[in-house]
Amino acid sequence: METILITNRLYSIRVKIPLQANTATEDPLTITPDELHRLMGYISTDAATKLVKNHLVDRIELDESQDTPKEMCKSCLHNRMTQKPISKVLEIEASEKTGDEIHTDVWGPAPIETP
Repeated sequence: METILITNRLYSIRVKIPLQANTATEDPLTITPDELHRLMGYISTDAATKLVKNHLVDRIELDESQDTPKEMCKSCLHNRMTQKPISKVLEIEASEKTGDEIHTDVWGPAPIETP
């Protein structure tokens, strides 16, 4: 049985990693701009391409022979999801008489006073 140490309220776990996972190969990695977008943490494809072209990223070559997908990747779409905008046009009919529609506060008074 292995013990997990706690240091400064953090758990310390020792894991053996194969050497090839930490060493860089001599040959450059040839990938598409879309794959680079994913490898660089979903930054824009243009920004990722610019990093390679300005030699700010080592051992990566871009294969721009394939067409870049026109649709956005699923992760980017998911992270950009927002609620639908609220319509500025009133879509319900107004009440005809006073008292036809009543809005109330059913929660009651707040137990804590605000400034």
